[in-house]
Amino acid sequence: QTQPYQSDWYIESIAESLPAFTLVLRNDTVLAAQHLEDAMNLIPTELSDWATGARLLASEVAMALHGLQGNPAFMLDAARLQREARAEVGETINRYELMTNFIYAFNRVRDFGSAARVAELLLVEPRPDDMIAGLSEVYVAQTFVEVGRYEEARQLAETALATSNHPQIRRRAHYALILGLSGLGLEAEARTIIEEQGWVNSREELLNEVRAEAIIHAEALMAMHRGEADYALDLMKRRTDLIIGRVQGANSSDMTALLSNLENTRGRQLERDAELAREAE
Repeated sequence: QTQPYQSDWYIESIAESLPAFTLVLRNDTVLAAQHLEDAMNLIPTELSDWATGARLLASEVAMALHGLQGNPAFMLDAARLQREARAEVGETINRYELMTNFIYAFNRVRDFGSAARVAELLLVEPRPDDMIAGLSEVYVAQTFVEVGRYEEARQLAETALATSNHPQIRRRAHYALILGLSGLGLEAEARTIIEEQGWVNSREELLNEVRAEAIIHAEALMAMHRGEADYALDLMKRRTDLIIGRVQGANSSDMTALLSNLENTRGRQLERDAELAREAE
């Protein structure tokens, strides 16, 4: 507000970062990575508040993109860059949001043990007022389902439903809730929610058509409690096939190349920043 834009690069960079973030939310990772790379290439090497602000936004998108790809190591590196950039302008990184992102990333790569350890830390971390209600609870509930902590998953899912009106968060919370109930053997309660949400399917549909992993997982847990081991095994095979397909799609050669280019771009920027800082000193 007190200084005019130095050049069009700032506007152009922000104009690339913002759609990248939107595309991340839509799971369109390839196009998001392309926009993000364009945004980072537009940021000049000069040390300025404008450049720092643009890098902050780009690195936030990079963290989200790496989380979506299930790359905790890259997320950690992006978080370190975030912390350093924020320190330059006297800001600190949001630990609660960062841990939520790590839980999501670990869940994506199915490292549920690591996700559970981070989740336990998150549950005792002070929750910031600006954090989206119910989001962390949903991710932690999903983690606890995978490690067999069904009662805790149920409680967290109920908390998310009680605090959030966001349709996507509520949908995920309902998934986590029926999984928690199914894992506890409370089939009648789980069936009530399944019917309310319109998720009723025949056995043939579950084994061949349904693509919602949570529904198939819940049906498998209920089948196990009923003693139908063969049916439960068939359902889990179907779920595994869906997971493999998702992982293969996320790790396509095009996406790998784009992320590699993104890391190289960021590495070059870091080298230039370090050189400029030494010259300034």
